Amino acid sequence: MNNDKLSSSDKKFLRGQAHSLEPLVKIGKNGLIPSVMEELNKKLAEHGLLKIKISATKDVQESFLKEITEKANCELVGAVGSMAILFRVGVKPISAKHLKENSRWEKKY
Repeated sequence: MNNDKLSSSDKKFLRGQAHSLEPLVKIGKNGLIPSVMEELNKKLAEHGLLKIKISATKDVQESFLKEITEKANCELVGAVGSMAILFRVGVKPISAKHLKENSRWEKKY
């Protein structure tokens, strides 16, 4: 995982940006099969900020999210119910164009 952790204010901003997003990846009863991980990596590379839906119990959902963040090199921004928001640091999300010129995103990425 990347050592550049997101601060709580970064996560808050990203949760706001993800509010209107639809889940692009849905994880069902088959779990984290290789094709699901490939799709997650593809979507994270394209968008940077991604909302996913996990149809599983809370314990299973937590283990899936831990595995996803480790394997996909991304951070968990937030999770409520069956929805989770992921962000890959280093990939500028489409919504980042609205950030100020002096923001940390524009300087680093």
